[in-house]
Amino acid sequence: MAVNTLIPASAMNFTENQQACIVLEKLWSQREAGRFCDVVLHVQGQKFQAHRNVLAACSPYFDSVLKTHKVIKEQLTVTCQNLDAFQLLLNYMYTGAVVIDKNNVSELLRLANHFLVAKLKNYCAEYLDRYLDPSNCLTVKDMAEKYNLPVLQKNASAFIHNHIVEVFDQNEILEFPFTKLEAFFKEKQCLIPQHVLLSFICKWVDHDVSKRENDLRTLLTFINWNSVERPYLDDHLKTCNLFRKNPKCMYILLTCLEENKVELLEFQSIYDSLKSQYGPGGSNVDNDSFMNIAISAAIHGLQKFPSTNNTEENTPITVAPLEKDPIKEKPPAPPVEEPAKVSSDNEETSNSSFDNTAPDGGADIDYDDDSQTSEEEKPLSTPVAGNRRKVAPRKLKLKSRKLQHYVLHAF
Repeated sequence: MAVNTLIPASAMNFTENQQACIVLEKLWSQREAGRFCDVVLHVQGQKFQAHRNVLAACSPYFDSVLKTHKVIKEQLTVTCQNLDAFQLLLNYMYTGAVVIDKNNVSELLRLANHFLVAKLKNYCAEYLDRYLDPSNCLTVKDMAEKYNLPVLQKNASAFIHNHIVEVFDQNEILEFPFTKLEAFFKEKQCLIPQHVLLSFICKWVDHDVSKRENDLRTLLTFINWNSVERPYLDDHLKTCNLFRKNPKCMYILLTCLEENKVELLEFQSIYDSLKSQYGPGGSNVDNDSFMNIAISAAIHGLQKFPSTNNTEENTPITVAPLEKDPIKEKPPAPPVEEPAKVSSDNEETSNSSFDNTAPDGGADIDYDDDSQTSEEEKPLSTPVAGNRRKVAPRKLKLKSRKLQHYVLHAF
């Protein structure tokens, strides 16, 4: 009699929960022994044998790069800075188990992100979130942004803002470049006590003062000076190491206080002294600032010399006078007594010659064209011997020369 005729029609379902783990354990043993391996991974000169089907099943990255049909062993080169971290990744693919600590979490997270191993990536994020502290929160926040972990990024940002005083005491933030620090201060949720912010800015600049002193002025704009208590400000100006050894930084801070209408009080005399040295016109003005100031002064000087009408004699000049003018205008010719009337036959009525030579033997002096000179500006001719007429020099073109003069001698 057939067996199927003796068994009831109802069915039973059997599932081996541990079967997958058993298979993976067998595959792991085979990999350790080098059996049935069909791919070799090269990492920093070392070779790791593995099974392509396991790698492809655990990583979409390997699933896309491994060839579909391959008889001989495939060779792949993997870029990794930590051999132990890669060994952990490979073991995780076969066993599903991994041990994460502070020494391997960064490289494990990078590998998990690169090979698209999502669960391992989440394990790394969970570890970083669990062990957030003031010494690593800034780095964790950067890692969360880099590897697209929004929950971790949000938690790290909240931790930073809740422990901002402790964070500013860490050496890590002193290594921030200016652009990164500026972006950090611009975050709306970044609520920093103003006296803490002032102290940190000075500490950051003092960490590399030769490269950062020019960034001080910009960073000071983030401070609400009305919220800084006066006793703290006075004490900080007196005791801060940055201001005691760098007078330029002291001048920048005092200038910022003056611009924000904060009374300088006992520091007014210090500011006046530093202003003569570092302010506009001081001896230590950098080249870019000097050229900007000089050109502005030159333009201001030209505005006081109209292009028409001889008003320059009555116009005040605000720049320092030259010891010796490079260009001198010829004084008006003295009146010459008119001689007896010359016969009309000898009077020259056309092709009159004019002396275009600069006064006192000067050279390179241009005169206005006759067509551009109004009738009122044309000087009257005076008859002289030899039936020739000599005229007084017309108005010199001094605009370009005055610009050069003020740029060179404004300071």
